[in-house]
Amino acid sequence: MALMSVTVDNRGDARYGEVLAEMARRTRAWTGPIVVVAHVDPDGDALGSALALARALETLGKRVTVPLTPPAYLGFLAEAGLEARQGGRQLAGLEPGTLLFVLDAGDPGR
Repeated sequence: MALMSVTVDNRGDARYGEVLAEMARRTRAWTGPIVVVAHVDPDGDALGSALALARALETLGKRVTVPLTPPAYLGFLAEAGLEARQGGRQLAGLEPGTLLFVLDAGDPGR
């Protein structure tokens, strides 16, 4: 399977809506596992974005993993479902055929 990368940035992209629609179409058609991640030391917006996407995908019947650990001050988010989605483990790697969403990471090093 070929690796495909799509970066979505709405600053000045006239095709932004088309790109999002195509990503949504491909995601709805995806039959493999899905992993949703954000930057290291995730804050509230990173965790919130990841959980919101995971819940939306689960509503579509997708198998989703969110391997993020909230800092202590955001521990209540784990009660809202983060722990169930991460399975209490870190990912050693991605299964073949995994769709990966990387959210809230403005710098590749994060």
